[in-house]
Amino acid sequence: MVAEYINENYMTFMILFSLIAAMIVNKDVEIPASRLFITGITLLTLITLNDLLHLYQQELFTKPNMQETALTLRTWGDSIAFILRPVLIMIEIFMVIPEKKLRKLCAVPAVLNGLVFSTAIFGSKIAFSINPDNSFNGGPLHFTIYMTQIVYIMLLLVLSVINFKRSNRGKSLMLITMFMQAVFVAVREYKDIAPSFTNAVTALCMLDYYIYLATIERQAISDSLLQKELDLTKSELTVLRNQIQPHFIYNVLSMIRSLTRTDTEKAVQAINNFSKYLKTHIKAIQNEDMIPFEEELKNVRVYVDLAQTDYPGEIELVCDFEDTDFTIPALSLEPIVENAIQHGISRMGGRITITARREDGMMCISISDNGTAKKDITPKFTERLGVGLENTRRRLAMQCGGRMETLINENGCTVTIRIPETRRENNEDTGGRRSSADS
Repeated sequence: MVAEYINENYMTFMILFSLIAAMIVNKDVEIPASRLFITGITLLTLITLNDLLHLYQQELFTKPNMQETALTLRTWGDSIAFILRPVLIMIEIFMVIPEKKLRKLCAVPAVLNGLVFSTAIFGSKIAFSINPDNSFNGGPLHFTIYMTQIVYIMLLLVLSVINFKRSNRGKSLMLITMFMQAVFVAVREYKDIAPSFTNAVTALCMLDYYIYLATIERQAISDSLLQKELDLTKSELTVLRNQIQPHFIYNVLSMIRSLTRTDTEKAVQAINNFSKYLKTHIKAIQNEDMIPFEEELKNVRVYVDLAQTDYPGEIELVCDFEDTDFTIPALSLEPIVENAIQHGISRMGGRITITARREDGMMCISISDNGTAKKDITPKFTERLGVGLENTRRRLAMQCGGRMETLINENGCTVTIRIPETRRENNEDTGGRRSSADS
């Protein structure tokens, strides 16, 4: 008897086991309507147990003086099964409809069906009755179970159409699948064809919708984590940009203070240059997007003009570009030029060369000095020089996937930036190769 029961319902058990396994795997995720799935599993298990009860009842009916007990058992078992089957579809509707008021309204057909079939327990024949020969006999209100299922099936169809109009194609497709499965279950149950197979289809319907909800929820969590990561990156970039501003300003103010003691005319010139510097740099610091290369080059020239005020020798800026029609993170060249002026060339002057060329799908920008400053290439010197460049290196990596390489020797320092090619949206005829020298 037990073996026959398991054989008839093994597919249902397999699907329910898969559903339970999926719920265990996703226990760390708050899947909507999880309690309803647990309720559905419980009810479907009870319905399958009615098959075991039916097998026991048939065996009991063959025993002398036990027919009356067997008929009572079947009446109870069939009543519970007819009450619970529409409730399963109602639970599927509840999974789709989160509003409690609508859920109460949707529960009305299942409640009415339950009231009708519960009368069989008290001897009424309006729903059904079991004949003395152990055969089933439908009553005048036996159709209520099918009407209830039709109402729920049509409701699933309406919900799928509503979601389709809202452009929620994924949910609409899932509801249409549930609609088709529910129709299949209702037709087979109406014709009394393989009720155990009906249980399996019902379990499959619940599994389908749970997988859909779990996928949507996982995607939502993934999107949320990605957004948090983007927000964190944005915050870190803001911190890095804010670190640049005091660094430059403190250096310049210190230089102007020194000039006011030695050369007031140069101090006034430095203040004018500093005004231009603040105008361009504060705008650049506030810019979260990539900027045209020419804009960054203007920032470099403003800084060189400001630094020249404090240098008795000439600071020569040589530019040699194959192309300038690309974008670059704001304030990515100027900190490197500042390092070149402070550590690469002497106060008696020197040359800084900036080149830009395309190479293997990358823009390569090199900033080099001619190494006129006397220095010892020691680990301490390299470390001090690298601190100023680390900020730029991190921002390049975070904003555009760029990288920076530094080569230091007795003949000077060369810093090379490599960033993926990014053509500007508003192309201007910036021309090909040009060479200039500014001081």
